[in-house]
Amino acid sequence: MLLNGSTDVRAWYKEWMSLHMRHDRMPMLTLHDVTYGLATDLNIECSTCNGHFPPINSKKSEKEHETKSDLCKNEINVRFCFAMQLMGVGGEHAAILAAFLDLPEPTKWNRQFNVLEKYTYQAVQRVKERSQLQAAEDESLATVMAEINAIEQNLLEEEVPLHRIQASFDMGWQVRSSGHKYASPTGHGLLIGALTKKVLDSVIYNKKCGTCTKHYSQYGSYDNVKKHECVRNYEGTSKAMEAAALVEMLCRAPEKLNVSICTVVSDDGSNG
Repeated sequence: MLLNGSTDVRAWYKEWMSLHMRHDRMPMLTLHDVTYGLATDLNIECSTCNGHFPPINSKKSEKEHETKSDLCKNEINVRFCFAMQLMGVGGEHAAILAAFLDLPEPTKWNRQFNVLEKYTYQAVQRVKERSQLQAAEDESLATVMAEINAIEQNLLEEEVPLHRIQASFDMGWQVRSSGHKYASPTGHGLLIGALTKKVLDSVIYNKKCGTCTKHYSQYGSYDNVKKHECVRNYEGTSKAMEAAALVEMLCRAPEKLNVSICTVVSDDGSNG
């Protein structure tokens, strides 16, 4: 049982004992607990006063109203899932860790992790979008200030239109390339502001989807694949991912970030 909420169990028990010291017999407590992943909701019933005490629950997430899943409403589950993701492992590893630590119901973690993973992904996406939009605003302001400074020092002959910024770009792959051979099934590209060094935009390309691949291995085609959130969003060579990612981010910058990228600093892998 893991209780990480604000309820002080020792203080509660001390108060309960002081209320019942006058009885000749020690009253009995009936415990009713419900487990959600690593979290527990504990309800206590007293045989003497026939009363129910305030439930002792695991700490709830600040965004618990945004989900109907009891698993995702508890902060300890979300933190556990996010920590496993940061280490680059998933549900199978979570089940192994839970078993070794003697945590509740470790065999269920494969299924439970998928639910938590979707929830944390949505949260990360929201934070990413806000962060990148703020980074674009900071880069625009830094560009404007640099232009004003250049004009004051007579270093800029002609004023550059506002909201045109400079950025650097590079791409990374899941599988390391040799410089001549690119075979990674995934790639991630970042567009970074030249002045603030903050991430303005990002792209993740996937050439494969686990669900689709499993279906194809069983039936020999991609027809009638069960409904799922398919992550496959790129067709083409891994080498061409870099140029495609750069073009995609440059084209959507005016609408998404309210800026125009006038200069891009990158390596020769972005030439396409």
